[in-house]
Amino acid sequence: MKNEDFNELPKKYQKDIIKSIIISEKLLNEVEKNPSAYKLVQNTFEIYLVELINAITDVDKLDNGLKEIYHEKINNLVVEYNNHVETLIERVSKYNLTTLDVNINTLLKEMKNEK
Repeated sequence: MKNEDFNELPKKYQKDIIKSIIISEKLLNEVEKNPSAYKLVQNTFEIYLVELINAITDVDKLDNGLKEIYHEKINNLVVEYNNHVETLIERVSKYNLTTLDVNINTLLKEMKNEK
């Protein structure tokens, strides 16, 4: 999406996109702690976020009557996307802790075996 396209969207849709990007950034920050967790979130960034933005942009191009019909669907889509990302943040966080536990336990086991 070009900056001009974004600026032409209604403020409500701009806020929805910004909110979804902010929550996505939180997820990326969590993934940075353990890059191997990226596989848990790959579709969210390769498909879902792009399609969310495309849907918002496409709905804005409709005439006013159709916009009204799709407004609630877009609201539901934004809510579902943000809930999905929140769930992924929790999963990645748990994945990071599990990886840490496995690493510590493996290292301890190896050190004990070398005695």
